[in-house]
Amino acid sequence: MIRIRKSSLPADTVIRDERDWIPGTPVYARLTEDCHGKCYICEDNSSDLNVEHIKPLSKYPSPAFALSWDNLLLACKEHCNPLKGNSFAGIINPCVVDPEAKIGLSTGLGRIVIERLDCDTDTRETAELLEKVYNATGLNANWRTKCRKLRGKIETNVKMFLAYAENAGDDTYDELIRQEIDNSAAFAAFKRKIVRDDPQLCSRFSATLAR
Repeated sequence: MIRIRKSSLPADTVIRDERDWIPGTPVYARLTEDCHGKCYICEDNSSDLNVEHIKPLSKYPSPAFALSWDNLLLACKEHCNPLKGNSFAGIINPCVVDPEAKIGLSTGLGRIVIERLDCDTDTRETAELLEKVYNATGLNANWRTKCRKLRGKIETNVKMFLAYAENAGDDTYDELIRQEIDNSAAFAAFKRKIVRDDPQLCSRFSATLAR
């Protein structure tokens, strides 16, 4: 997860019901732009996305949450959205809090390592969700297969990035690194952590990390 700079609701747009945010509407288009065309939970940019309520309607059924622009983001239709469901009502809101300051993500030993950087309730709940999303913790074989595919994408992406990082200092590779750690890139949180953990890379690409 990364910080999302949520824009304003498109001018002259009113959210009356769920038909106002289906694909093809101004609301969906703006959400796609804000989320950089990727799931706000796992950061996969190759999945079908649907509108997701940060605060689930089962816990917050009032129109103030159900139809609130501030409560809407995009998530994987077949993966993150059903896994989050109604079970996670207090996760980090990436439009308000920077998730990278609360959770570190890295690859290792056939699983995703999820590091909690504080003891806050929203950090704990988000870490529990990400354990299911990336590692299928507590889930059945069907979900474990889905999660292995997702981890494979992440590992391939990170491996490619590490090859770029080995050539940092070359203008061509520096530009590729900047693209890959930009918030719009798939699985950016993983690659941004690699840069932050390396003093030389962190210094060299600090401007991109600060965006």
